[in-house]
Amino acid sequence: MGEWSVSIDVAAGPGVRRVPNLAARLADLVDELVPHAGVAHGAANGRRYGARLSVETPTPAAAIERAVEIFEKASAQVGLPNWEAVQVEAQTAAELRRQNALPSLPELVGVGEVAELLGVSRQRASSLARSAAFPPPLAELKAGPVWARASVGRFVEQWQRRPGRRTAAMKERREPAGRVRRPDGAPGAPRPVSPPA
Repeated sequence: MGEWSVSIDVAAGPGVRRVPNLAARLADLVDELVPHAGVAHGAANGRRYGARLSVETPTPAAAIERAVEIFEKASAQVGLPNWEAVQVEAQTAAELRRQNALPSLPELVGVGEVAELLGVSRQRASSLARSAAFPPPLAELKAGPVWARASVGRFVEQWQRRPGRRTAAMKERREPAGRVRRPDGAPGAPRPVSPPA
């Protein structure tokens, strides 16, 4: 026997009246489903409702059959209509716990994080973010745009960096003692040593 979590949604067909006072009836439905760790939900327009409950059966098909039976009996008990099921899904309780542990929002990044991912300045990151090849931001906040880290990561993988200004890391590299750079950037001759005065 396995523990299954089953989600059931029912909806009114065309021409069927909405459920008056749906919120109160859903609260009663939750009370009926307490032995099955049930939760209920409904649409604001009163034309759709459903529940998630736990059952112990050997197979997912048996779990769905048992859960639908419990749901229909509990719905009738609180005066909810027996509408047609539009979605029924079974998953192991372990899978439900795994999914519930996942973040419900993607990891977000702003211009500062984009600059770090690309190895460029914030100014350059802002410029790149305005290009057509850069993914659109998920939102524009007062602090600036934010992107899903995954979409920026795909951009980073495909981005062809072009030579340009030296980054801070490049500027930190020093020439060996006694060497200078000519104005064209090429290494120059050793510095002349002046005789002591």
